[in-house]
Amino acid sequence: MKVRPAKIGILHHILIDRVENVSRIVLSVQRVVYNWGSSELEGYIYLTMHWRYLDRIKHIVRELGFEKYLCILCKILMLKVAEKISKSDGYNVIVTGEAIGQVASQTLRNISIISSFIKTPILRPLACLNKQEIINTLERLQPEYHKLISKYTCPFTPRKPSAKGSLRIAKELYGKVNLEQIAEEEYRGLVKVRIL
Repeated sequence: MKVRPAKIGILHHILIDRVENVSRIVLSVQRVVYNWGSSELEGYIYLTMHWRYLDRIKHIVRELGFEKYLCILCKILMLKVAEKISKSDGYNVIVTGEAIGQVASQTLRNISIISSFIKTPILRPLACLNKQEIINTLERLQPEYHKLISKYTCPFTPRKPSAKGSLRIAKELYGKVNLEQIAEEEYRGLVKVRIL
């Protein structure tokens, strides 16, 4: 299959990864992209210390009594950083690996709330696959990457994350935690690595 000239950017939000895990992730992603086999493909991975910013948000929402909204705010922050990258580096869309209903931030209601904060088009090619279908595909295409992420659970997930968020509350919290400013700080602190 011939690949048209293109540029791909992959954003990895580091939560608790040690440096050696991040290095393995970068190399694993590089192999996947390289195997697409086009000399006309330009690829980058963007790394950000997401845990630093998420920890600040966690403390604020806990004080406000809305810790259950942390997953929603986390996903908004991730997409805001991706949107800033797309604007600065010329990407037309954001592509995510979300699958409907897999976690609290991926219920239809919460996806709708999260999407309302992002202007760049978001593609969700895995949205209708179930978890096992995604795992099987990942194991087939990139077993090393699957081994790295299969044991991972987010250390920030609240005991009872909101699966039925409110847009009004999300907007209030967005302002109170100053998520736009935090997204700008996270964006300014990211590292861009050319992988192709």
